Amino acid sequence: MGKSKKNRDDVAFISLAVAALVLIIFVLIVVLSKTLASYDMPFLVTRSEEGLDRLGQIGDFFGGILNPLLSFIAFVAVVVSFRAQARNSKLAEESSNALSANQASQLEQLVKQGLIAERQSFENVFFGLLQIHSKNVQGFTFSVGGYSEVGQSAFSAVEARYNFNKLLSVPVNQAQWPGVVSNNIELFSVHINPLLGHFFNTASQILTYVETADNLSDLEKNRYVKIYTSTMSRAEMECLFLCLMSSYTLEKLRLFNGVSFFAGHSADDMLKEMKRRQFFGMSDLT
Repeated sequence: MGKSKKNRDDVAFISLAVAALVLIIFVLIVVLSKTLASYDMPFLVTRSEEGLDRLGQIGDFFGGILNPLLSFIAFVAVVVSFRAQARNSKLAEESSNALSANQASQLEQLVKQGLIAERQSFENVFFGLLQIHSKNVQGFTFSVGGYSEVGQSAFSAVEARYNFNKLLSVPVNQAQWPGVVSNNIELFSVHINPLLGHFFNTASQILTYVETADNLSDLEKNRYVKIYTSTMSRAEMECLFLCLMSSYTLEKLRLFNGVSFFAGHSADDMLKEMKRRQFFGMSDLT
């Protein structure tokens, strides 16, 4: 609509200029006719001094009339040229703005597509690790009293064997607690850690992978960690905790201090917490 309005304005301006030009030519013809009618025509074909003077007067008259006429025509041409240049400049500006907006939109779409692809790549690896974790759980075997427990039952058997609640139920002098805790962790480290090495390594990879993801906010990291922990049973959680608390993995646990799963608790703090509760029952860690 804007373009058609500009075209109508241009046509109206040119029509007005042409009408003015026609009027000027008409007036010129009328004046010229009247002027020629007032002269004696034979002077046009004679070379007398009087005839030459009259021809000079006619030339001056034509010059006086044509000068403003030509000036007006030149003015119209300049105005039309300026208007055309202004219109072309504005069209070029609009085209440039539209191109810039289109490029900005395309860039935004590319950024969004990149973020989506990056998130999909992250989730493919994350859920792939969860599948490995599930296979590790299903394949774990633990022998108790001559019977072999498999999968979740095996983890439950390990939890029952190294359960801190059982230790807590036995009256022990508080001064003996460090030795009791240390002994229980040592037994777990010697007998269970070798059996569950692949389980612990996968857990470490999952938590580290989430924590080091650059494209996730802290809230999103917590959400993915909760997705992972929601797949774990109470027995699995306690086995993971006991593994990380064992003597030879204590330094590894300190590497987990920044992971949201253990947020706010250093390795040494968690060692102290072990003397009171099981890992899964600690409300400030779940």
